[in-house]
Amino acid sequence: YHICEKREGIVPKVLRLAIGKRLRYKKLKKEANNQKLKEVYERRQGALKWILVTCFGYLGYKNAKFGTVDGHIGVCAFGRQAFLGAARIAERRGFSVIHGIVDSLWLKKKDATAEEYISLCREVSEKIGVPLSFEGRYKWIVFLPSRMHPNVAVLNRYYGVKEDGRIKVRGLEVRRRDTPKFVYDAQMEMIRVLATACDSKAFVEKIPEALKVVKEYRRKLIDGEVPFWDLIVTKRLSKNPEDYTQKVSQLIAAEQLLKEGVEISAGKKV
Repeated sequence: YHICEKREGIVPKVLRLAIGKRLRYKKLKKEANNQKLKEVYERRQGALKWILVTCFGYLGYKNAKFGTVDGHIGVCAFGRQAFLGAARIAERRGFSVIHGIVDSLWLKKKDATAEEYISLCREVSEKIGVPLSFEGRYKWIVFLPSRMHPNVAVLNRYYGVKEDGRIKVRGLEVRRRDTPKFVYDAQMEMIRVLATACDSKAFVEKIPEALKVVKEYRRKLIDGEVPFWDLIVTKRLSKNPEDYTQKVSQLIAAEQLLKEGVEISAGKKV
């Protein structure tokens, strides 16, 4: 890639501000003793994260005023380089790489202390040139299998419990905005049952209890005990109804609402 090292472009200038603020909020969160303050800093760094994610996507958008496809591809290439470099450093220190995606690494090392992980982050930050922070340790974590290749775990669908008891979920129905309340409640209750397990062995022992939760929700559904509003699927219109070319579910729902005299436009939920 042709990279100009004489001048800093408008995109890195803008992103440098957002990245700096995000790193600052992450540091403040770790240093804060007040739980409410921790939550405030977490929300702020989270908001900045999504601004940065959007900027990355916009960089490759064909109509972006300050975008460039080469820049987008370059970010991916440098990201992979940093990721692989971090993984190699971890392996040299005796860690096993369990999984990784874009900006995250899940590592394992028997009897490793928190200080060892923090020390690893320092070395990676110094040698790779990308700030790396230690987010915590998991009691257990499950990476879900690929729908196409069941023997292979996917990168973006997982759930687990950290040492402090916090549940982390990515890529499951409970994270989707269009998931019916009934499905959300069933899945979350199962995860909470599994979350009481202190390690992977206890997790396996908790599976029968989690299956009982599924069976109870199934019974309620079959017996008609679930109110219809708990089964509603909500979709957001990405464009005006007349602009859709395919008869997707949200268009069908929008057309029914239009017949009832309801005003429907892009951005609204149906």
